[in-house]
Amino acid sequence: MWSEIDLNKSGWITYEVYFLFLKYYFGSQNIVFKKNTELDEWDEWLLTLKGLGPIDYFVRLILDQLRKIFLLYDTNKNLVFEIDEIETILKSVFQLDENEVSYVLYSFFKFESKQDKFATFEELVAIILEVFFIEIVIKRKYKEDTVGLRFSLQQFITLIRDNTFFLRFRPDQELCTKVFQIIDTNRDGWITLIEYINFIRQYLGRGLNVVDENPKKIKDQPKPSTVPGVSAEELAFIELIWGELKKYFDKYDIGSKGYLNETELKAFVV
Repeated sequence: MWSEIDLNKSGWITYEVYFLFLKYYFGSQNIVFKKNTELDEWDEWLLTLKGLGPIDYFVRLILDQLRKIFLLYDTNKNLVFEIDEIETILKSVFQLDENEVSYVLYSFFKFESKQDKFATFEELVAIILEVFFIEIVIKRKYKEDTVGLRFSLQQFITLIRDNTFFLRFRPDQELCTKVFQIIDTNRDGWITLIEYINFIRQYLGRGLNVVDENPKKIKDQPKPSTVPGVSAEELAFIELIWGELKKYFDKYDIGSKGYLNETELKAFVV
């Protein structure tokens, strides 16, 4: 029996293979008693991922499932997402609290200045995944203590699997290991916070459409710290939030003077 389901003869089987084994041998699709069995949509989808490299598989595993999930919250079925739908997704799918939801909506989905008052799936998923995996997940787990932060293989696996709770099929340990080995370019068994941030930005964030399994080509690489007493990891986090702080500043800087007067400052900090 084992030899029949250990398709690549590695001595291991993935969660997906285990799931299909249970389904077709013991579940509702038992092929012993049901002839001419047709694959359901999930089975067919899993087969489309076969043969992909680790990065492509990782990205498709997450994005394809999120597309199905997000469409459940597209209440008016117009295939784009308005602010109320986005808020529901943040709360129901990603389980953000009120403060986190307010931060994401205010920072990234202020549609007042846009002609189109909606986000496409591609726009929405890129922003949410980048903010979720870089800012919210890291802040929840490590608070502000990110100096010298790096991740072992097991920490990376736990971080990814624990925070893909919204997926029916999460990235399994084998897939996470292969992805980790690609990110870990110096093969020391660790990835730094910067490497983690760049990976998320490149493949799940707003660099979403660039698919390249060579981490050396990851764009938007934070510059090394040249400020005494400031680590590269701290600088990466500063660069991450600086743009959003600048947006707040510009909003209250009436006339684009480059500074805030007393009235503007009060409005800014309240």
